[in-house]
Amino acid sequence: MDKPVEELLPRYVEGKTTVEETAAVDRWLEASAENRKILEDMQMLELAMAENRSASDAGKAWRRVSRKIGGRSRVLLWATRAAAILSIPLLAGVIFLARKVNSYGDDVRMVEVRTNPGMNTTVTLPDNSVVTLNSESTLTYPQRFTGKTREVSLTGEAFFKVEKDARCQFVVNSLDDTKIRVYGTTFDVDAYPEFGAVDVTLIEGSVGFENKNAAGSPRQYRLAPGQKATYRLKDGETTISQTEGESETAWTEGKIVLRDTPLADALKMLSKRFGVAFDVRNPDVSGYSFTGTFDTHSLDQILDYFEMSTDFNWRYEDSTGVNHHRKIVVY
Repeated sequence: MDKPVEELLPRYVEGKTTVEETAAVDRWLEASAENRKILEDMQMLELAMAENRSASDAGKAWRRVSRKIGGRSRVLLWATRAAAILSIPLLAGVIFLARKVNSYGDDVRMVEVRTNPGMNTTVTLPDNSVVTLNSESTLTYPQRFTGKTREVSLTGEAFFKVEKDARCQFVVNSLDDTKIRVYGTTFDVDAYPEFGAVDVTLIEGSVGFENKNAAGSPRQYRLAPGQKATYRLKDGETTISQTEGESETAWTEGKIVLRDTPLADALKMLSKRFGVAFDVRNPDVSGYSFTGTFDTHSLDQILDYFEMSTDFNWRYEDSTGVNHHRKIVVY
């Protein structure tokens, strides 16, 4: 293999290099931090192009790549094509990282996508499955799927539309060693550590939800459409409930939908949507539930609605809350 590395980089970020070519690029990456930075910038551009949109730093990434790779190399031509595709400005708030991880029985570059507070984004995986990430969520997946499974890892919340492939099962790894085994389907996973639970809501298809009980024994639940599994991290208990899925997935359309929703669940939705932390100091309000649909409403407007409909009081507190979020006290 005698091709210059710069000729291989565009195919490398697209996951199309051979084993020999991949090894050559990896040696080049190990040679310097600057080389690794070029790859990270190209990874950002590739992911942005895949979604036909740009992240806030895509323009800067393109300038860095074109400046560091001089001449009319294939990298520069590739970056120029990226600049043309990324001419549509869209919502910012996504960070793309590339890191080397030995997994899947192969040396595969991993891609990590993070969303900022109050923002979400959509990612197309190498198998054309589509994942929409909610606020402050992290999705990690390989640049290309290898082996007998397509495995990704999630912290936070994501809505999955998985491409069917009977020969290569799709698996979502999440908190407390939980796994969602997917059989070609549409579903939502809510797994924020601070809320102490993993919720799996199935919209279409079939999934198997694996977790462990308090004694550490493995269990699997097969969900049908319209079912929601809730696994509590504290005691290892799992409950299955019926749901239309509207409240659980409304966030993908920028909405908050409450249908006789308990206060704790409503505040959880607001926390994710607006990047705030709630401190409930009045136990009497814990039994309240709310109904309503909110889309363009501000946080203050929604909380004022709660206040008008119940014996509910709230205020901002000067100090920040969990994860440096602004704190709201409910009293």
